[in-house]
Amino acid sequence: MSSRIVILALIACSAVAHAQVPSLDGHRYVPSSLVTWSFVDTEVSSTSQGGVTDFVIEPNFPTFAAPIQLPRQLDGRFLSATQTIAGSFALADIFALTAQLSGGGIVPLDASSALVLGGHGAVGEVIGGALRLLRTDSFQLTLRADFDALEVESIIPARLPSSLRVSGHVLGVRPALAAAFTPTPRVGLQGSVTVEWQDFDVATTDDITTLAGAIAASVSLDPAPLTLIVATNVLHEFGRDVSSLTAEAVFGPVRTDWNMEGGVYFTVRNELDLGLLFGAELAAGDHNERLQGSIRLGYYF
Repeated sequence: MSSRIVILALIACSAVAHAQVPSLDGHRYVPSSLVTWSFVDTEVSSTSQGGVTDFVIEPNFPTFAAPIQLPRQLDGRFLSATQTIAGSFALADIFALTAQLSGGGIVPLDASSALVLGGHGAVGEVIGGALRLLRTDSFQLTLRADFDALEVESIIPARLPSSLRVSGHVLGVRPALAAAFTPTPRVGLQGSVTVEWQDFDVATTDDITTLAGAIAASVSLDPAPLTLIVATNVLHEFGRDVSSLTAEAVFGPVRTDWNMEGGVYFTVRNELDLGLLFGAELAAGDHNERLQGSIRLGYYF
């Protein structure tokens, strides 16, 4: 019996030693939430995220019977928190299945925000796949497709005397092209182009299409087990159904957003990464902004 235990332990150690970590031409890559991941791998990860959002809105609730006069413009401030568990399973060298489960909430930090937009909770799941189209020693190109569903529960005092509680969902389809390139073993570059179609159905319906482009650069501090990463993306919404005012109030006016993210990853072991990331979102043409931080733990098999 003891020999069997030893053999199983050796097999397990061998599997760990040969974990398929995401690397190209000697550079170990780490993920950013802004750039679509281009690697086909087997991994599980946990991400805890929290932040503060400030934005200016012009309340417009023609279907709500609010008992008070709403201001023409108000500054909203919210605290948000999200927990995400994700996994991918490589069925071959070029194809992997992916899945993700997340839950979170948005809590107003002042009275006007609580009155007009209230508080929101959501649970979502994402399933998808990744197909590697091309790979060389230093470059790879991957096609990804994700299908996501988000269930939303909201409490909106401005709906009084109607029901405060609003339930609904957001459904989405998100194809993307993602690439990675290693100019030197110390530096890695990532990029992606994404199109997302969303069906918004919370109190009323809306269609939202978003086009996004993103790039990231990572720098290895080898021999220290640390990797720095900076990333940015630009996304633009278009094709929204202008007759929907609920989504307009929740998401703000049709706009272009610019996001930034930076942080550091610590390679705890060959197959285990721990990342600490900070990000900011700025909406062009208005005063909207979001500051957030996240902790990500990823294990590769």
